[in-house]
Amino acid sequence: MTVSMSASQEEEEIISDDESENPQLALKRLREKLDRAVQEKQEYLASWQRERADFANYKREEEKRRHDHDLKLKMQFAESLIPTLDSFEMALKDKTFQESDVQWKKGMEAVYAGLQKSLERIGVTRYWPSEEKFNPHTHEALREVVTHEEKQNHFIDEVERAGYSIGDRIIRPAQVSVYTYKK
Repeated sequence: MTVSMSASQEEEEIISDDESENPQLALKRLREKLDRAVQEKQEYLASWQRERADFANYKREEEKRRHDHDLKLKMQFAESLIPTLDSFEMALKDKTFQESDVQWKKGMEAVYAGLQKSLERIGVTRYWPSEEKFNPHTHEALREVVTHEEKQNHFIDEVERAGYSIGDRIIRPAQVSVYTYKK
């Protein structure tokens, strides 16, 4: 059986007459060959390390994208459910609700509690900032209430609607009345 070799393989396999007579020349050729192999190994290693780092960066970016997408979906779900909760809260405070049949009231309160639990399960927090200093990042001022006590200046008088957040993101700021100091 005949095995064919490329010209470069034949060239490397064949020891020239000069090299067989001169071991220094053969040693020099082997060192050059070793240097090329070491350099090639270093290039492969560097390339592999770059690819590995690129893949690690890709995984990290993909994880962040997935997290951001999940957060966006949760926020959209909460935004769609919050007006329903607001309606329930207004109904629960209404005089006619208070005078309604006890069983019907319990049922409505159970539905309201179930909707709130749905938001809690996805990490949404409801906040009711009474007696806090007004914060424009987490509160929306609906009206000002004049006060003659300076220590109440810029504090919340009344919460009109609860605020909702998920993590450090505000879905809806709490809607509040704010004290304004007048001498």
